[in-house]
Amino acid sequence: MSKLHPYIAALAEKTGLPLTLSSEESFMASLDGKRLLIKTLDNSDALLFYMEVGRPTLFFRGEVLTSLMGGNLFLADTRGATLSYDALNEMVGLNLLLPLHQLESDAFINVVDNLLSAAEDWSRKLDTLNAEAEERTRQAVSVPVSGNEDEQTSGAPPDMLRV
Repeated sequence: MSKLHPYIAALAEKTGLPLTLSSEESFMASLDGKRLLIKTLDNSDALLFYMEVGRPTLFFRGEVLTSLMGGNLFLADTRGATLSYDALNEMVGLNLLLPLHQLESDAFINVVDNLLSAAEDWSRKLDTLNAEAEERTRQAVSVPVSGNEDEQTSGAPPDMLRV
């Protein structure tokens, strides 16, 4: 029996859902369209948790990610987890390494609940940052471009050459 099996069995009992392990000693579920992955680490008495938070917008992505990743500083607001960015899948995730040493099933369920709650909080924060970046983009795009010839002859240098 795997090290993860009793914990997933306890989680299945608590949620009333039929949860099963994969053959790779891992568990994956989709919650509100976001993946939760729990994996036993090789040669280690620890579990690795990964919960998708969401995708950053294309607009001002660097600023969005920089702001979001600031939560990793001294584990600020991550509840002991860390935020990551998977560039291949363009996904922000919340990661937690949990030692199995004398871990009770109830404590495991609490960790899963806390991780889901933290991921929801970070998802809301990412949504807010995305909305702000998209609004900044809309404002930048909606700035009127003047076609008034009088402005071009006012003595100020032209913004662009007209051919």
